[in-house]
Amino acid sequence: MTAPVRQGQRPAASLADRFSALTGEQRVKLLRKLVESGRVRDVPAVVPPRDPARPVRLSPAQQDLWAYESLYPGTPALNLCCAYHFEDPVEVAHLEAALTLVQKHHDILRTRVTGTPDGELQVDFPDFGPFVLERDDLRGTGTTVHQAFDAFRRRPFDLDRGRLMRGRFVRVDERRTTLMLSVHHAIADWWSFDVLQNEFAEAYLAIRDGAEPRLTRPAVQYADFSAWQGELEESGVFGERLAFWRRYLADPPGPLTAPGHGSAADDPDRDPDGIVHIGFDLDPDAAAVRALARRSGTTVYGVLMAAFAVLAHRVTGAEDMVLGTPVANRAAKGLDRVIGYVMNAVPTRWRVRPDSSFADLLAVFAADFPGLVANADLPVGRIVAAAAPERSIGRSPLFQWVFMHLTQQPSVSAVREFAEPERIHTGGEHDLVGVVKDSGDAMIGSFEIRTDTFSPEAVARWAECYVELLRQVTADPALRVADIDIVPSALRERLLGLASGSAAAQPVSLPELVARRAARTPDAPALDTGTHILTYAQLADRVDRLAGTLARLGAGPGELVALVRARGTDWPVTALAVQRTGAAYLPLDPEHPAERLRRTLADAGPVLVVADDALPAAGGIPVLVPGPESYEGEPLTTPYPDPAAPAYVIHTSGSTGTPKGVVVPHSGLAALAESLADGLDLASGDRVLQLGPPTFDISVADLCMAFGSGATLVLPPAGLLVGDDLARVLTRRRVSAVMTTPSVLATVPAGACPDLRVLAVGAEACPPELVERWATAGRRFHNVYGPTEATVAVTLSGPLARGHGQTRTPLGRPLTGAHVRLLDDRLRPVAPGTQGELYLAGPLADGYLHRPAQTAERFTADPYGPPGTRMYRTGDLAWQDDDGTLHYLGRTDDQVKIRGLRAEPAEIAAALAEHPAVGGAVALVREGRAGRPQLVGYVVPAPGRTPDPATLLTHAAERLPAGLVPADVVVLDTFPLTSNGKIDKAALPAP
Repeated sequence: MTAPVRQGQRPAASLADRFSALTGEQRVKLLRKLVESGRVRDVPAVVPPRDPARPVRLSPAQQDLWAYESLYPGTPALNLCCAYHFEDPVEVAHLEAALTLVQKHHDILRTRVTGTPDGELQVDFPDFGPFVLERDDLRGTGTTVHQAFDAFRRRPFDLDRGRLMRGRFVRVDERRTTLMLSVHHAIADWWSFDVLQNEFAEAYLAIRDGAEPRLTRPAVQYADFSAWQGELEESGVFGERLAFWRRYLADPPGPLTAPGHGSAADDPDRDPDGIVHIGFDLDPDAAAVRALARRSGTTVYGVLMAAFAVLAHRVTGAEDMVLGTPVANRAAKGLDRVIGYVMNAVPTRWRVRPDSSFADLLAVFAADFPGLVANADLPVGRIVAAAAPERSIGRSPLFQWVFMHLTQQPSVSAVREFAEPERIHTGGEHDLVGVVKDSGDAMIGSFEIRTDTFSPEAVARWAECYVELLRQVTADPALRVADIDIVPSALRERLLGLASGSAAAQPVSLPELVARRAARTPDAPALDTGTHILTYAQLADRVDRLAGTLARLGAGPGELVALVRARGTDWPVTALAVQRTGAAYLPLDPEHPAERLRRTLADAGPVLVVADDALPAAGGIPVLVPGPESYEGEPLTTPYPDPAAPAYVIHTSGSTGTPKGVVVPHSGLAALAESLADGLDLASGDRVLQLGPPTFDISVADLCMAFGSGATLVLPPAGLLVGDDLARVLTRRRVSAVMTTPSVLATVPAGACPDLRVLAVGAEACPPELVERWATAGRRFHNVYGPTEATVAVTLSGPLARGHGQTRTPLGRPLTGAHVRLLDDRLRPVAPGTQGELYLAGPLADGYLHRPAQTAERFTADPYGPPGTRMYRTGDLAWQDDDGTLHYLGRTDDQVKIRGLRAEPAEIAAALAEHPAVGGAVALVREGRAGRPQLVGYVVPAPGRTPDPATLLTHAAERLPAGLVPADVVVLDTFPLTSNGKIDKAALPAP
């Protein structure tokens, strides 16, 4: 661990010798004078012998480890372990003699901590006698040596009893043996662990050969170093260091978290042993890294560290971050042979702005570097206390990502002659540690990660990105951070392949799909109304006859027919009949306010309205109220509609305050029907509940689920179905498959519905607790994702099981024909485990009805598809597993979903603002009762007016669907503003 160490002019030997000859009390007085006179830099770089009159205290670094142990009593996370595997015979007595000699020469290996009457901890070094190895014999036990080593390295140390080094000799079989060593981090760091191993190996080889080991007792012991640290702190020298770090780390940023992962460190059941090392080769790029360091007047370490900071920025999105870098802290004479916790960790502050160049980052770090080096010997625990960041149990409070550039190590020549050890560090509080070992001839990298925080597969891809990033910045250090494409071409192609569903079937319309089913299985039940059943043959005939009636009234290709019908017997037939004519249907809710219906019809311009009753809001548009005669005329015999023609238009909440009609063609419906039938494992014997209201595109999924698999579509009573009412319908009608929203499902008693074997939820985020309640044995539970603009659904999770251990339910993988692009703001694929915006390609809508500008804004050219193809920008943020599974993160804009209904706060605000007493309005989502989201409106009065909240709610209810009416309206004198003059939504009061 030889990242930057504190270098300085070594003082004259005589000064160092005179300084070392002083007593501890005299040294403290002299140091105070140096501090008072501003001559801290004149403190000699020596470790003087400790004053034997003073008790030995724990060093500051050891105190920090004791504090960590108090949080996690008995944790094995601080064990440094190795195992030597032997093929040839080994004398156990020789091993024990060698370890005894090393233990004798290094007092720290005989550490025992005791309490004092004043409550402080002090250290003594009793004679533990000969070092005795534990013995084990695996022959005949069925236990492998790897299992035995795993159990050995996980054993905690008892700090109160001492003996912080242990060993075990294991006989594996008749020929092979293994020596295992474990040392607590409080008495060794990785540098000194190498010293320990080399001296042990050197002593063993001499004893084995009958020679006298040439080991000598080091002149400097760890107790000297610990006492020196205490004197520096007592004298005030560390105060100067603290002042520097307070300035450097002022207003520290929050912890680094990668999207979708976060840290599980707050979980009391976390596994502290989950450490994985992921290696990567930097040797092909080493020459370019060294050349850039020379050209820029910085160091190889600086180039590697700056690239690591850029990677952290791209992975986490943080622009202000603190990264740690370990320092060997062994510049003082004699420390190179000291065994003990000497190393330190230095925080480095990085402000990585997208418009900064890589050269800019190097220059800033080069300017900061002298100050970091000059103050690097202040124990990191003191630095953390000075910076006072927010703390979280189990995580380093100041930095979670660490980078090391290893260029020098203690000699391990004897170890190589003895046996190459298998080394393990069982854990730690850092989430990710980047290591580059640089011998001058070779450069090898690795990422060490905690598996309770990161996915090893995703981090392996980050390693690829780090290598690609270095290649680009060494070729052109003037590149802006935002312009660096960190995803290498091979990984990009892999990601695009993972994000694509299988090839879609030949596109056909739903009426043609029903007709094909009727031809194959004419007598199979298609519709169950609760009072009678229509077979597929009867359904196809009824659709064709109603289509004939509609065609004679003007319905046909290129036209739009509005359906103002409640969910019931005739709704699916009417929808299919409209499509059969070649027209597209426009579903409208008869319960919507008359003014909203009037506006929507006027905007859409349908040629015909099919309604349950007379509809004054239709104005001059012809209205058909179907009667028996509507199904008795001549059936339509014209060809089925062109797959590219519009199939339906569904209105969604509009960001401009006006609902948008999404025009969806037939072409994606056959692929959707095939995907849902296969993905949900539906068959002809299933009974699918038509639960979605016609104005909600889950209703289209209901049709596809049933007719794509030859199942029966079960029609429930009209009206809202939730809770016990829905449970009764599911049970009495023997429903086996349903798609609904998580909000609706949450109202249903989990013990109900014995026949329900397939359950799919979508349209809003699915809480994991719903999976826990409903994913029972024998039932498939799926999460579905997709906006209206992408033909209902584009991803489907595999069957989810209880205890999947995720805080968010995964969105799944792309459906047949769908392509999911997870892109950054430059439309470049993002690495697995990092945030991107979802763009969808494949079976897309044509756009927004009569909204060319909004269509052009959201539907853009697909740079990764064939020429002429498009993709839809969803505004949804997500991250992707290494296997392509998507996970939802949130929205890029203010759009939200309430009870599965897309809600643009701008639309709610626009409705409130229409009231004459309102001078301005804002709407947003707040947590309501039982933790559920609810809409809240905020208004300011028009001049001379006093808005009444109850009146405004009534006003909104006359203009908005019930799901979009705010739960509360708050009247304010003025809106709070940000410094930019925008409404400060975070400052709006709770209702």
